[in-house]
Amino acid sequence: MRINHLIFNSVFGLIPWKVALYLCSTLIIFSVAQANPVFTGNASVDFHESGVIRFDEPGGKCVGMPLQFLAGTISGWNVKTLYFYYNRSADTMFVGVDFYGIAGDADGDGDPGHTGPVLASLGGIDEPNLGDTESVVLLMDTNMDKKYELAVGVSGTANISSFGTYNFVGREYAPSFGFGKRLNPDPTTLYANPSSSKPDIEFTITHFSKLPGFSFTPSESFSFRTTLFAGSLDDAGIGDALVPGPAGTVITFPSTDGGADSRSAAENDTSSQPALNGSEGRV
Repeated sequence: MRINHLIFNSVFGLIPWKVALYLCSTLIIFSVAQANPVFTGNASVDFHESGVIRFDEPGGKCVGMPLQFLAGTISGWNVKTLYFYYNRSADTMFVGVDFYGIAGDADGDGDPGHTGPVLASLGGIDEPNLGDTESVVLLMDTNMDKKYELAVGVSGTANISSFGTYNFVGREYAPSFGFGKRLNPDPTTLYANPSSSKPDIEFTITHFSKLPGFSFTPSESFSFRTTLFAGSLDDAGIGDALVPGPAGTVITFPSTDGGADSRSAAENDTSSQPALNGSEGRV
């Protein structure tokens, strides 16, 4: 989903924000579990085992860029695929976020910690280490009440060193500013700070069935609703990603005897999404 700047009245008051411009379809696949993914920072390579659920963003490179950028410039906020793999014996969820570019490289200059000349001329900043208002966050509705309970990632007021799992106390339209108290102990481990050699975000969540809101044992079927945000308020009109949108999608892992023919359920309810006006930049 592409998102563009509008003035949005969040729980934090009137702030510049980027709201959804269009909804992309999904593809989610389930098969029988095997070995764990081995992280290298390249999610499309690492999540190849059977048992992986993937959620594709078929809208492609749909984050808008201001017209001052060269045609074909790809922002590092463009999300390609979300990957999920659950190790039942270890009660650990493996998550990979595959980006078209380098995660956090807002202006697409190949360096996620450098502000290129075009962005600088527009008054924007590409912060290092997902700092300042840059954010990548996976929201999770663990009790399936259509309200997100958890935020996993980096908030819009911190940096990569604070990557973790937090209670979510905000609104799904402004996810990077809805981080509440961090879980203690925090079950999240980030593989690496995104870079040219490790462009994607990969992490694990241990004791997954014990997260607030869940009520399953590792051998049972379970579902959660999720959506992912990636973007910044400081990048001078570069779009953000919200995949698949505020309403999210439902990921379902069958029980251990679910069999290879089981499928997860995808939910794309657009009824709660706002009406949109115009666009900014170039698709």
